Amino acid sequence: MPIFTDNASASIGAWGENQFLRHIRDWLGDTAPAAPSGMGDDCSVTPLEGCNLLTTDSLLYGRHFDQHLPAEWAGMKLMNRNISDIAAMGGLPRFALLSGCFPAQTDQRWMEAFVAGLAKAARNHGIQILGGDLAQTDKEWMATVTLIGNAESPLLRSGGSAGDSIWVTGALGGSILGRHARFEPRIEEGRLLAHSGRVKAAMDLSDGLAKDLPALIGHGLCAVIDPAAIPIHSDALRLSKESGRPPVEHAACDGEDYELLFTVDKSVSEEDWQSAWSKSLKTPLHRIGRIETLAGQAPLIDAKTRQPFSWSDGYQHFR
Repeated sequence: MPIFTDNASASIGAWGENQFLRHIRDWLGDTAPAAPSGMGDDCSVTPLEGCNLLTTDSLLYGRHFDQHLPAEWAGMKLMNRNISDIAAMGGLPRFALLSGCFPAQTDQRWMEAFVAGLAKAARNHGIQILGGDLAQTDKEWMATVTLIGNAESPLLRSGGSAGDSIWVTGALGGSILGRHARFEPRIEEGRLLAHSGRVKAAMDLSDGLAKDLPALIGHGLCAVIDPAAIPIHSDALRLSKESGRPPVEHAACDGEDYELLFTVDKSVSEEDWQSAWSKSLKTPLHRIGRIETLAGQAPLIDAKTRQPFSWSDGYQHFR
């Protein structure tokens, strides 16, 4: 059986990322436990005491970065995007494995700078890199980090219920202009969320608000969002002038913001939560909507028009 096909309808590209993941879970059968132990959250929550968070992410040349990105920044991006997963669950990163598939013609000085960037990000968060694996490829350049961390009470993506408010840190959109590789994982922010006793569900924004937010919403619920409340980064405004698409669409769909998206229990007032947050952190915080019960509706609803947004998803692989 050939590995590749010329029949587009018979390729994994015909499925798209989400459907492909569902098939992988089905094929794995009983070897793949349900989330949060298995696939479906920012990290796998394991039964290991002291190291109960496990995540992995890759960096592919030509997909996640190109020759214009300094090698050190590429290394920092690979480590930091894994750390961001740990942050989203309210944890602390501890140990890492580094694996790579590299062409023999990879420049030595570039590789040294890449590893130096990766080590810098690890050092910033007290991570020890224990080993990994190397393999040679003909053309493709790819590096992968597997990160182990710990959280006393891991925050999950599930848990949001009707009436809960929806919040996001920072500002969104236009990360391709540089922030996709120059960001600081929200470790302190995630720790506050996990220990507050008020947060019901959380995740980091890697694929964009439009794609990631539905993962926080339970069955039969939807997110009613005020588009004017979505924090739009200046980079999104710059891209909007070039693309002709509204800035809010860039903020919702561009991806790789690595901010935290979370829900707060409906019993907590906006003023009380903002006050509790500002006592510990200076990171900008925005309430963008709330979860409601609207059976049969799209997962994301405009609070003003009560209609689905014209944009409906963020970045997806295999499209």
